[in-house]
Amino acid sequence: MGRINLGRGPDGRRQRKYVYGDTEADVVAGMKKLNGRAVHGLLRSTSTPTVASFLDLWFDTNTDDWRPSTRRSYRRAIDRFLKPAFGTVRLEQLGPLMIQAWLTGEKKQHGARRRIALAHAVLRSALTAAKGLEIVATNAAESVSAPTPTARSIRPLDLNEATAFLKIAEQHRLGALFSVALACGLRLGEATGLRWDDLDLDTGELHIRQQLQVVNKQLVLQPLKTEKSRRTLILPNLCVKALKAHRTKQLEERLKAGAEWIDTGLVFTTYSKRGRRRKVGTGLDPANVRRVLHDLLDAAHPKIARRRFHDLRHSAASLLIAAGVELVEVSQLLGHSELRVTADLYAHLQKQTAAKAARHMDAMLVR
Repeated sequence: MGRINLGRGPDGRRQRKYVYGDTEADVVAGMKKLNGRAVHGLLRSTSTPTVASFLDLWFDTNTDDWRPSTRRSYRRAIDRFLKPAFGTVRLEQLGPLMIQAWLTGEKKQHGARRRIALAHAVLRSALTAAKGLEIVATNAAESVSAPTPTARSIRPLDLNEATAFLKIAEQHRLGALFSVALACGLRLGEATGLRWDDLDLDTGELHIRQQLQVVNKQLVLQPLKTEKSRRTLILPNLCVKALKAHRTKQLEERLKAGAEWIDTGLVFTTYSKRGRRRKVGTGLDPANVRRVLHDLLDAAHPKIARRRFHDLRHSAASLLIAAGVELVEVSQLLGHSELRVTADLYAHLQKQTAAKAARHMDAMLVR
């Protein structure tokens, strides 16, 4: 048996590594190998924290710097995936093979899920912090091959579906919300977070400045994710008309509600008939907006297959690209952080537009 002293740990206790062998020569060889690893900083004591405890420490240290949605997704990744897989393992014992086996197993069992890709990214970030704190010598999550998550299918409304949807939506008190979302490609939080101060219905200008999100089960106005998400749009006339009618209707609702009305300054608000004894004028719950969307799609003539609210945003992009609008202009309308994001999402539509352009050239030039 041979023993190497690694000094004292944070708790003041001595830290040691042991080597065992059948002969003295085997032990000497093992000692030399351990000494070499210790000199190069590759040897760590088994007193390092477990993966679970370090992830909690890392999360608590950084949580104030993250957006609420980021905090929720990181916490979910840690509790649902990383702790069950590696929680009891000590950081020094967590190796690339262990992580790779987990990723491969998840892919075989469930496919390339975005949640697993996120969990791997969270683990990689946490281990980068552990390396910076000199708890581990290497980041075991960097060298593994993470599966590329399957892209979500895009199901935009075609032109006929879009016009049929807007026709049925204009009969609903939130019809203007769906008109603006579809025509301007807004995200759900951007649409529900609009304030009257963000609109100039005389010039048709719409300023996207914030978004409404659920934080700790409360609706809160939050900053936009990126600087390019902050943008100014020119409203189509159909949206200006719908918003003017909506403003008149909201003023009527406010008068009827009286003291029950809460002045939030939001364009799209809750409202209930008198007698329910609850405050009105507050922001819209995202789940309720999605429910209204599905009801309207079901009520359209002919009936339209159900879509996500985000598919209204895809519909705006698809209709514009099909009409020949430049991709860079579509990207600015949607507030994408990079043109590459727009190009990746709508590559199939660009091919269709290119084919259409080629047919026009044939028609014009071939005699």
